[in-house]
Amino acid sequence: MSTDPVDEHTARQALQHLNSAQQWGLIPTTRIPTALADVHYQLAGLSFKSNRIEDAESHLRATLQVGPRHYMAHYDLGALLMKQNHREAAVDHLRRAIELKPDFSDGHYNLALALWMSGAYDAARREINAAYELNPADDQTTQLRAMMTQASPP
Repeated sequence: MSTDPVDEHTARQALQHLNSAQQWGLIPTTRIPTALADVHYQLAGLSFKSNRIEDAESHLRATLQVGPRHYMAHYDLGALLMKQNHREAAVDHLRRAIELKPDFSDGHYNLALALWMSGAYDAARREINAAYELNPADDQTTQLRAMMTQASPP
C-alpha cells in the first residue's frame, strides 16, 4: 500500500470535503472518481498500518467501486484476501491487477503464489516465469521459480 505521508485525520477530512464538493458540483465530475479512489486507497493503507484489516479491506473495496482500474487496489486486495485464505477471490483480484498493468512483476509473483496455493500448478509456473522475465534480478522471484520448476504437485 502507499507510503505517502498522509495521516488518517487528513485523509478522512479530504474524503468529507470531496463528498461535499461533489454534492455542490464544485469539482468536475470526471475528476471525482479518481480523487475519491486515491483518498480511499490512502485510508486503506493507513488502516492496514494500524492493523485494522476490516477497515483496510472496506477502503480497498471502496477504491475499486469508484476506480475499478486502480491496479494497486486490486493487487493489495488480492494479497489481503490471500492472507484470509479467500484464494479464489484473491486470484481474481491479482489477475485483474496484471490485466491493468501487465509489466507489474510483483503482481505476477503474487498471482503465482496464489495459484500455487490453489492447486493451479501449471498456471502458477506461467506466472512466475512472467515475473522472472520482467525482473530476473529479483532473488525471491528466482528462488520461487526454481522451487516451482523442481517441485512436483502433490
